[in-house]
Amino acid sequence: MLRKHWLELVLLTAGVALLAQGAAVANPPPPPTPMACCFPDGTCQDLTPMECMHQHGHPMGPNTACANFQCPPPPPPPGPMACCFPDGTCQDLTPEACMQAHGHPMGPNTACANFQCPPPPPPPGPVACCFPDGTCQDLTPEACMQAHGHPMGPNTACANFQCPPPPPPPATVACCFPDNTCQDLTPMECMQAHGHPMGPNTACANVVCEAPPPPPTVACCFPDNTCQDLTPMECMQAHGHPMGPNTACANVVCEAPPPPPTVACCFPDGTCQDLTPRACMHQHGHPMGPNTACANIVCETPPPPPTMACCFADGTCQDLTMRACRQAHGHPMGPNTACANIVCETPPPPPTMACCFADGTCQDLTMRACRQAHGHPMGHGTTCATVTCQRPADKD
Repeated sequence: MLRKHWLELVLLTAGVALLAQGAAVANPPPPPTPMACCFPDGTCQDLTPMECMHQHGHPMGPNTACANFQCPPPPPPPGPMACCFPDGTCQDLTPEACMQAHGHPMGPNTACANFQCPPPPPPPGPVACCFPDGTCQDLTPEACMQAHGHPMGPNTACANFQCPPPPPPPATVACCFPDNTCQDLTPMECMQAHGHPMGPNTACANVVCEAPPPPPTVACCFPDNTCQDLTPMECMQAHGHPMGPNTACANVVCEAPPPPPTVACCFPDGTCQDLTPRACMHQHGHPMGPNTACANIVCETPPPPPTMACCFADGTCQDLTMRACRQAHGHPMGPNTACANIVCETPPPPPTMACCFADGTCQDLTMRACRQAHGHPMGHGTTCATVTCQRPADKD
């Protein structure tokens, strides 16, 4: 019965869509008529198909009404059934209560009185458990891993299983430290102590730790033309300039580099200043190149951007630059246009339609205004004169 009504509704909807495509705007389709709408709890309301489906109901098809249609009653809730638990025990529970209690429902028409739940699996027995030091203990797999051991698998025992011996400890080597002292350590221990391992088969008994020679100094020139003999690293850390190998302050004269030359620097307003190229760009100017000066350069100001006709949403027009038009939320009409030869057109107002409210009242509003007022738009081409809004009492 439900399938038949559903097919009738689909055919009706398709027919309405085909008629709507061929209908003229002057003859809008009639508003959808209400029909019987059945809900899962067996209750019924006279609603349009769209309203019925929005409320999770099932429309019964054209020419039906709750006054002459009997909705099918809801199915009875499932009764208790046998519910088996992991420990093999059983309780008669509904499927929902069984799963909430982490049980497994055994299906309709079952009861603990005539159903045998499977017994729980036996706990695992002890197995051989090997430890990193090569020792062995008979433990359950869980106890073995908790003790940081490695279970050897089923049917194993320490009496018939040989755990692998532990790996030999790493060999020590001579480890030299910056103060020329020495200790016999593993390579890892040596590097962790900031020492230098001397390689395999070495020992402090046959190794002499020697400190590396200090790095050579060079002449280091500073911006104030002073000089100090420093290592290259010390010189750069002190913001000096190392003068290279085999140099010393006794045979080097530190000279300050000549200042960078100035050039003509043109600004957007047409003014000019003689500045270094870096200073010019820092001040948002344009350096004019080597051997230029403001005395022999004429800075030109760029022409102002052209104006064009700018139309606004209210149909008014202003001659503005493209940037100013967009900033004012206008629509630029393109180059070589002006308000003197452009007519700005205002867009047509959006159409109104019948808007039904929850209290059964109706207003002719645009779709946007209807939804903002929490109403229900009845579709294009409808008016309150041709639409009857349903009141809450009409639905009961």
